[in-house]
Amino acid sequence: MILDVTGVETADARTAAHIVALARATRLLGARCIVCGLQPAVAAEMLALGVEFAALSATRDMSAALAEILRAQPPTRSQGRGRKSS
Repeated sequence: MILDVTGVETADARTAAHIVALARATRLLGARCIVCGLQPAVAAEMLALGVEFAALSATRDMSAALAEILRAQPPTRSQGRGRKSS
């Protein structure tokens, strides 16, 4: 799952807690949560509030998040094999 927070300019304790809770719940379901577009000021506010960033995977923007997801995907059957022999 990708959570794009590009438009978020400030984060109070409640917002930060929701982001972390969402990331943890996603992990419990066996998936990953990548937070993208986290502004430096918001990250600083979240640090000041004591948010545990170890629970988050973050990228600078959506394209970086998509690239990370694609890198993590196992190759498909057609990607992992050469030409078929007759």
